[in-house]
Amino acid sequence: MKKSSKIILSVLVVAVVLFGTYRIVNKAPSTSLDSNAQMAEIIESSGCMACHTANPQLPFYANFPFAGKLVKEDIRLAYRSFDMDPMMEALKKGKKSVK
Repeated sequence: MKKSSKIILSVLVVAVVLFGTYRIVNKAPSTSLDSNAQMAEIIESSGCMACHTANPQLPFYANFPFAGKLVKEDIRLAYRSFDMDPMMEALKKGKKSVK
């Protein structure tokens, strides 16, 4: 097998693995849930609450010297721009708005 064929095959294998992982991880919420519960599940599973909350769950690399500074700054800016806690509480209580 030529070197270029091996590279193309490797790229295709990586693409298939990444696509499969994406499909396994990103599933639509159950249709048996009401719309508020579906929305809450999407927000929680997509990682939005990782940054847009007062008490974020930091990833393991947040303690690394360079990456940690970037992660913490991104979280600070995300929380400052939009706090999702009130919206999540409203969704869990079945309310239509956050007022």
